[in-house]
Amino acid sequence: MGTFRDEVQALLKGVPADRPIEPSDVAKWCARSIVPDSRAAIHLAEIAGSARSQARSRSGSGGEIVIFGPLKLLDGLLESSIPSGLGGAYPEAPGSRFADRVLTVWYMHIDDGGLLTPYFENPAAFRPYRLPPDGRLERNAYPFLLFEDAGATLRLGGLGSEWFGALTQLNQLQFQ
Repeated sequence: MGTFRDEVQALLKGVPADRPIEPSDVAKWCARSIVPDSRAAIHLAEIAGSARSQARSRSGSGGEIVIFGPLKLLDGLLESSIPSGLGGAYPEAPGSRFADRVLTVWYMHIDDGGLLTPYFENPAAFRPYRLPPDGRLERNAYPFLLFEDAGATLRLGGLGSEWFGALTQLNQLQFQ
């Protein structure tokens, strides 16, 4: 996680504040922890851009309600995610812009202190919530991340919609 945090900080400092953060910026500043030109790069560009704009809108005065924002939540959720199983190679659709990638599905237990229980128990999101057998990808079953394993380097290549849904739920809990 240290490499990811360091690279995100470099990204936020390295991209001029007067322009949006692009996936190409993520490729430049986060190459050790994020697969360039990947779903993760696209998500991180969006989340980092949102975090930067939220930071500019805060005054930091005393008594203010602190809203963590999606970048802080992303970092925390990645930190609290524990590998629970492997779902095999992620099957890209023919013609997908990511078809040249070989990413592995890692099912991740999210240690959230129970905050996400309503999300995990929601039958519209999980049918039902369960850890699939090793080697098999199942959607709407368990949160997962996509990783590229190139020798000694493990890089994040994507956030499964089930895992991204957990991030979205945590972000929304801030406003309830």
